[in-house]
Formats: sequence, C-alpha cells, structure tokens
Amino acid sequence: MTSTRGTPAPSRWRRDERALWRSGPGTSIVVLGAHDQIPKSLHGTAAMVWAAFATPRSAQELAAYLALEFDADEDVVRRDVEDLVLAGLLRELP
Repeated sequence: MTSTRGTPAPSRWRRDERALWRSGPGTSIVVLGAHDQIPKSLHGTAAMVWAAFATPRSAQELAAYLALEFDADEDVVRRDVEDLVLAGLLRELP
C-alpha cells in the first residue's frame, strides 16, 4: 500500500479471524492461533493489545495509544505489539 506522497503507508493489522479465543479469569485472554497446537495466555497489556486489534489499526497507532495510556516508551510498546504479529495472532490487511 502506498500513501498519496509516494511513501509506503503503514501496515494495518487486525486479529486473525481464524484464531480461537476466550476471556479468562480477570483480564486474561486465552488464544489458540490458526497454526498453533498450544494456546497462548495473554495478560495485562498483552490482553489490551488483543482487545484493541478488534478494530484494524497500524502497530504505530496502537503503540502511540498504549504508550500514552501507560506512560511508557513508545518504541518499547511498538516492539511488544510486533511480538503479537510475529506470534501469528494478527493478520495484515490488504
């Protein structure tokens, strides 16, 4: 995808609709990725990231929001968001 200025537009992500998930006790979420045999347990901010990706958004948008919400370093938060992408729990939108 390219923006109107000719630079690549940021990728937008959402939850992988093939993943099975359930809310667990407290604020935890259990997710079984489409290609996983063992479910992943998400807690705290990881659970918030999962919830936030119900709406398509870029990793940058989400990192900026969470960094402000938790008074955290945006680069650190963005790396945490990218970990979910690498874990195969999110899908890139075309």
